[in-house]
Amino acid sequence: MVWIGDFFGSIADSPSALFSIAWGGVNTTSSLQDKDYRLIKDDRVILAGQTPNRIGSAKVEDNGSFIIETITATNNSILLAFDVDGTQIFKKGAHSCIGYFRLTPDSAHVLWLIRGDLHVYTRITGKHRITRTPPTFRATGVNYIYAEELVLIEHAAHEWYRFSLSGQFLDAEKWKRDQEAENIKAQQGVAPYSAQSALSGER
Repeated sequence: MVWIGDFFGSIADSPSALFSIAWGGVNTTSSLQDKDYRLIKDDRVILAGQTPNRIGSAKVEDNGSFIIETITATNNSILLAFDVDGTQIFKKGAHSCIGYFRLTPDSAHVLWLIRGDLHVYTRITGKHRITRTPPTFRATGVNYIYAEELVLIEHAAHEWYRFSLSGQFLDAEKWKRDQEAENIKAQQGVAPYSAQSALSGER
């Protein structure tokens, strides 16, 4: 948690701690509404703003661009992304909880996960692609490999599989082999691994 003047809230650093994003409320009334955010660099607030809805979480990249998940009164999620100067670059609502979200380090893409499916928005083209994971895929984690422009999605807190930003399942054959192996284990009475720590955005 962080205090900045009359602002109080949570804080998250960029991967190399060049920037920080804080979100919370201004302590000028009896209740904090958690709609305010602060972008911080070198221990100094360089941008302040407010969203219409309560902020659930936020993330910032090393170039200062940041993304915020806001929660509506009906408990739906709205993602908002901004450049370092405060220009809004993305807005997307979801009629469900978002299990994972982030900007790529160059801010060229917005990634988010809903019910195990990966959504990718590309700024330069304005295209929104949805990568459908297999029906039995239980997404429990996501990583983005910037150097290779690959998205890794974790299945059942166990194995990671590669997906391209264009939506191609690059490890489809590996997935097939792993599922066949799990089926054999199940037939032999060996309990498969579980996904007790699954994200809220899983199937």
